[in-house]
Amino acid sequence: MDCLKPERGYLRGKAHGINWQKSDAIKRASKPPYRPQGKWRNKKDLEYAGKQAATLSPEDGFKDFPINPDHKSIVYYKDGSESIPDMIRVRNNGNGTFHGFPIDSKTAEPIRNKE
Repeated sequence: MDCLKPERGYLRGKAHGINWQKSDAIKRASKPPYRPQGKWRNKKDLEYAGKQAATLSPEDGFKDFPINPDHKSIVYYKDGSESIPDMIRVRNNGNGTFHGFPIDSKTAEPIRNKE
């Protein structure tokens, strides 16, 4: 498979999705465990993420990849500040879709895949 499809909702208002509102991302980042929230900003970024996720098996869990150089994605923080992501964190769901989000490697937590 060359490219996995994004989870349902990434093209709408789901968390991390293209139409997810900045205020919703900040609200989510403001709740424990206070994690920055990456947001996809266009279909091209999602397609790139789908290609990276397709290189994984469902058993691999999450993996970080460098973000596409021409991306438009963003990361929001609980104080309302923003940063430009340099990586994406994706996993292959095993059903032809992927779950993932842009991250800033300077502020992202380590991957915690179930073992």
